[in-house]
Amino acid sequence: MYINSSETAIIALLEKIKSLEEPDSAGIFYNAFIVILDAFVQPFSITILVSLVVLLVLLFFSAMVSGSEIGFFSLGPQHLEKLKQSTSGRGKLILKLLERPKRLLATILIANNFVNVAIVILSTFIASQWFNLSSFPVLAFIVQVVVITALILLLGEILPKMYASVYPVRFSKSMAGVLNVLIKMFYPLSSILVRSTSFLDNRVARKSHVLSRSELSD
Repeated sequence: MYINSSETAIIALLEKIKSLEEPDSAGIFYNAFIVILDAFVQPFSITILVSLVVLLVLLFFSAMVSGSEIGFFSLGPQHLEKLKQSTSGRGKLILKLLERPKRLLATILIANNFVNVAIVILSTFIASQWFNLSSFPVLAFIVQVVVITALILLLGEILPKMYASVYPVRFSKSMAGVLNVLIKMFYPLSSILVRSTSFLDNRVARKSHVLSRSELSD
């Protein structure tokens, strides 16, 4: 009969507990912790280290891109007036980007989706390399999906958007140059998205117009 690594770990834990002359709760928990680490945690490697560094960079970039959505579109008339009077190059760039808000928003959404997909793929790779959860598919699902999703939402969405809502000008200035590059990079994809949203907007406007005429005729 085949015995997997988790079953071997449990057997080893029971043997250790039996070998203790006077087993106490502290000793049992300590030995259980060591055995669980040996069974489920793989040796740390350079591959995992590099992957973790890349993951942190992607999380930071996701946070900045997500926050820029709130930062740019939270700029009120007072902020825009100050930017117009400013001689800062980044201030002028913010105004230029806001001249085409749909293009800007489409670029932010596309970039954020690409980064989040990369985060999910890389996180799954790290989890598979670092933890041996093949015998526990439910736990593997929790680690690879639930935990990763929570990290993306907290670090890549909620916290940066909260910060950007408080400091929209500062956040927008920090991301203006990056978004200007991303707009050029994702121009073909954003064009498709902008055209599709324009088509939908026209359909909604047309339906509203027809509804208004029908209501008037009634």
